[in-house]
Amino acid sequence: MLRAWSTHRIKPRERYPVIADAINATVCPCEVQTDIPMDRFEAELEHIALGEVSVVRYASMGSQLAIRRHKHLQASDPDAVLLYLPLTARFRVEQSGQALSVDPGTLALVPLTRPLVGLFEASNTAVGTGVQVRMPLSMLRRGQPRIGEVFSRPLSLDSGCGRVARSLILSVIDEGRFIQQPTGSLGKAIADAICSLADSELRGHSVSTGAARQRSALRTRLLEFVDAHLARDDLDVDLIAARCAVSVRCVHRAFEDSDWTVWGYIRHQRLQQCRAELRDPEMRGRTMSEIAYAWGFKDVAHFSRAYKAQFGVSPSADRFIHHSD
Repeated sequence: MLRAWSTHRIKPRERYPVIADAINATVCPCEVQTDIPMDRFEAELEHIALGEVSVVRYASMGSQLAIRRHKHLQASDPDAVLLYLPLTARFRVEQSGQALSVDPGTLALVPLTRPLVGLFEASNTAVGTGVQVRMPLSMLRRGQPRIGEVFSRPLSLDSGCGRVARSLILSVIDEGRFIQQPTGSLGKAIADAICSLADSELRGHSVSTGAARQRSALRTRLLEFVDAHLARDDLDVDLIAARCAVSVRCVHRAFEDSDWTVWGYIRHQRLQQCRAELRDPEMRGRTMSEIAYAWGFKDVAHFSRAYKAQFGVSPSADRFIHHSD
């Protein structure tokens, strides 16, 4: 059954909380932010659940940011993938230090097993629309065991498989009001269409060598381990190699095709977590040192230098700016 939320006829101060709660309930647990003032914020969200697959169409003006942190991973199904399908809006996604742009005419699959920042971009003067589909990773892997190789990159919808996938997803949400009973068969049909698109992409994608694909798959596994253990003060290359059952050399080689070194990625992610907590009003009772130590930094002076180098402002100044109100 189709459910809908709208800011129409809602008091300005209640509009954003209503939509933010709807996003958390239908897409995935996350923090939602916008640059649109409350009295000008307008949005509509439609949702239909098809067994294990959930389809959401969102329409709004301006930009909205969805931040999915470690705490949100614990509050949702870890075996999930989010499909981004922009229609007249655009999506921008950052995950594990990699930036992804998803424009109309493409879609992208992003795993929800790691923290991410997603941006919905539309004009400030015209409504933009986009669709998101949440589905189990296990369902996609049954249809295409190599599905992970097409994660976090734009997939063109120009092919026959792409057109069918887009048409099916939009038909489900367009005709959702006529679907009175939850039906898992339609959800599986969407997953099958995505697997067919992935299969077409993989068969036509001859640029990547087998070795490069293996490095990419290993890097994904290593990043998942690192993201899950950022707070450990003993997190280093030796620990990563031992726990992922590979050699230290393999760990370093897995990052050769990326913009990161192992330590560079760990530092970047730890600093991101520290910045989030320094800006969080609920963390005012924790000192800067406590936050730094909690995320694996052993020296506060080193932490402060690294923070300023990455964000252009000292951690104490950043905290003051965001709590000065």
